[in-house]
Amino acid sequence: MELRSKLEDDDELKEAVLLKVGDTTVKWNDFFYETENFSKCYKYLLSKGDKTKYGFYSKHPICIKGHIQNTKDLTEKYSAFAIDLRAPHIKIENKMNVPAISLHTQNTDLIRQIEEYRTENGEYPEIAAYCIMRAKDPHNTSTKSYLNMKGNVYRTSQLIIIQNL
Repeated sequence: MELRSKLEDDDELKEAVLLKVGDTTVKWNDFFYETENFSKCYKYLLSKGDKTKYGFYSKHPICIKGHIQNTKDLTEKYSAFAIDLRAPHIKIENKMNVPAISLHTQNTDLIRQIEEYRTENGEYPEIAAYCIMRAKDPHNTSTKSYLNMKGNVYRTSQLIIIQNL
């Protein structure tokens, strides 16, 4: 988040910054996405390679920032929890595109920390999470197109809770 704050108002510097993540080199503009750019993130992830046998496109390092919509206990079926982010609905032609970002974790301490930051009226906090993301082809209904993205969070150091001021 410190790097993000230094780059926030410097478009020239944003273009110049390259991050080395394992064997992958990523431009800053292809790494960090806020809520209003979730659709852009989806398109970028789809461009990163071929579809796997499980229907996902190639994995790619991403930092995603947004408000949590909810957490779900998936432990009976998957031994994990899901952290779903709120996303804007974007109308394209006669259909709403809905980016659907789900971060999965088995880290119960992380879920406990998130729950501790819920407001009195039950609202979840804003977060920034670094993870290896992947995307699936859209799930279409007659009125909506869900742009499905999934990432895994293994350690608490991969997620920052941004306190509401």
